[in-house]
Order: sequence, then structure tokens, then C-alpha cells
Amino acid sequence: MKRKTIFCLLFLIIFFSLAFSQNYYFEIPSYDVDVYIQKDASIDIYYEIVFKPVSGYHAIDIVDIGFPNEFYSRSSVRAKINGKDIPLSQIKKSAYIPIGVEIHLYSDQILPGKQGTLWVYGNNPNMVHQDSEKEDYASVVFAPTWFGSQYVRGTTKLSIRIHFPPGVQPDETVYHKNQYTHTYIDADGRRVFSWNYNTASMTSAITVGVSFPKKYVDRIYKPSALMYFKKFFLGLIGFLFNPCMIFI
Repeated sequence: MKRKTIFCLLFLIIFFSLAFSQNYYFEIPSYDVDVYIQKDASIDIYYEIVFKPVSGYHAIDIVDIGFPNEFYSRSSVRAKINGKDIPLSQIKKSAYIPIGVEIHLYSDQILPGKQGTLWVYGNNPNMVHQDSEKEDYASVVFAPTWFGSQYVRGTTKLSIRIHFPPGVQPDETVYHKNQYTHTYIDADGRRVFSWNYNTASMTSAITVGVSFPKKYVDRIYKPSALMYFKKFFLGLIGFLFNPCMIFI
């Protein structure tokens, strides 16, 4: 079922970009993100991003990753570089973005001409909202990290996968605007919508969304008027300046 409209103020969007010196220039050969919708109205986010700094430019040694709202659980964040666990002491509150963490790679920095895979997990509460069209439905909208066009070379093989809460049936699922590439059942029995792009441009937002009966979650998040304003303000800053992922 196709969603005709999207309620723009009730969205779960992660604003990311690069804010670093002109010496940074890289490719993103592949990019995978899995979003698991939980019964408590949170989402579990799993990123697996392959970076390849262009020869002659700066190594990637610190990564700042933003989260959708200030309710994110910093203690839940875990990261790996090339399969190696990054110590929790190297995952800190970001000094550069208002909502997010900075991940220090130290000796595991990704060198120019080489390729490195960064894996990041984090839980973010209050991510399931009331659907804008059906009273008995809930809604989740998500956009993965994107980057400044001046720092990225080429296109990316991108996969975005949203895993519905357990029990959601095929005829109860709705997608928003951009139709999924295919659907399947994951190892835990959850229905999944997958959006696949062979030549994605990771220099702008690629937004996907789903709706489902809210009986499958214990609650939905109802932001206050102040929270709506904060989301709008942070979204405006993200749109104008993209200050959410920083390599130093």
C-alpha cells in the first residue's frame, strides 16, 4: 500500500554530514543500515559503512555520528573498525554536534588509498510516532547519514532495511512515498522492507518510511510543542550546515 502523503513534522531522520578541513576526500563503496523498530517505541540502528580515503588526502581518524533526538542512549553505543571492537573509552559525547558521539580510531585510522569498514550500533528511544492518516497506525520515517558533496567522490551501493515489530502481517504494512525494492522475513521472523540503490549519492538525504498498526508497540511517542520546535530548529541547522559527522 502506498502512502500518499508524509507528515513532515513527525519524522525520524538522522542528520549527518562532514565538517572538516579541505584535506579530506574519500569514497564510500558500500553502505548498509538496519533499523529495528522495538515495542517500546525505540529503534535500534546498525550502520556498516565502508570508507576509502583518496590517496593524497587526510586519513579518517575520528568519526562523529549524530542521533535523531536527545533521548538517544549514549551508553548503548558500540562500534567496530574492520571487525575490531573499539573500546568504550574511545566513544565519547561529541564535542562538535549537539546530539551524538565521537568515535576515536587512533591507530586504526583509515589511511589514504586503503579501505576501512566502520560498524556502529545505538538505541534511540521515542522514535515511533502516531501515523498522520490512520488513527490506529504508527509511523517511522528514517534517512541514513549523508555527507558534504565536496568531500565525497563517486557513488555508493546503498541498502536501507527497516525491520517491523514482531507479528506485523503483510497486509498491515505501508510504505511511504519511495517504494521498497523487496520484502522478506528476517532470521527473527520479522517482516523487512529493503531499499537498494546501486549508484546512490550520499551527499543528500535518502528518506524512507513505514507505517503499521500501533497494537504492535507498547506506546507511541507524542512530542510536546517545545519538542516540535526543537526538531524544526535542529532540522534547519542540519539542512543549512550539515554539522553531524566530523572527521578530524
